[in-house]
Amino acid sequence: SYELFSPAVLDQLGEAADGALLAVPDEIYMSAASPFRDRAQALWGQATDWRTTASYNATQRMILGLRQASDRETLQKVISTQNAEQPRSVRLLKVEKRQDGEYDLISVGLLVAEDMFVPN
Repeated sequence: SYELFSPAVLDQLGEAADGALLAVPDEIYMSAASPFRDRAQALWGQATDWRTTASYNATQRMILGLRQASDRETLQKVISTQNAEQPRSVRLLKVEKRQDGEYDLISVGLLVAEDMFVPN
């Protein structure tokens, strides 16, 4: 798995995982809010991973760009502008181990740009 915050990784860390802070790109964290994720859950009976959801979101961005552009150069500019408008940020997640042995990932805040922390 490419996901650092997967249950398997947390299980390997054991007690050391409890209280740890994970830095997750906010685009990945927010991709869980994609409408595609709910549809995939209904269709296949399980959630998709972040790569599938992020790919869906990128495809939607490209479709939007194609509606605004008639050639490759303009499409590239439209998509680059869309990407530039989205601030690059990192979500900080605190790992909390529950009594049943499972883990909760609690969002504690957002690092925006290089020098700004936005607590929850």
